[in-house]
Amino acid sequence: MWSGQYEGMERVKERLAVVLPITLFLIIFLLYLNTRSFAKTFIVLLAVPFSAVGAIWFLYLLVIT
Repeated sequence: MWSGQYEGMERVKERLAVVLPITLFLIIFLLYLNTRSFAKTFIVLLAVPFSAVGAIWFLYLLVIT
């Protein structure tokens, strides 16, 4: 039981090591094609963490009220 779970996690880790960089590259590439500017692309990419923090704060406020 435990070895099967470990082997499954190892397979997923190997797959994610390939899929995640490809996905991130595609997102950045599509943003660049949309904006035609590296500066605008990186501004959009820098806004993502701030949006995530705002979403977490909003969810926290929804839970405590």
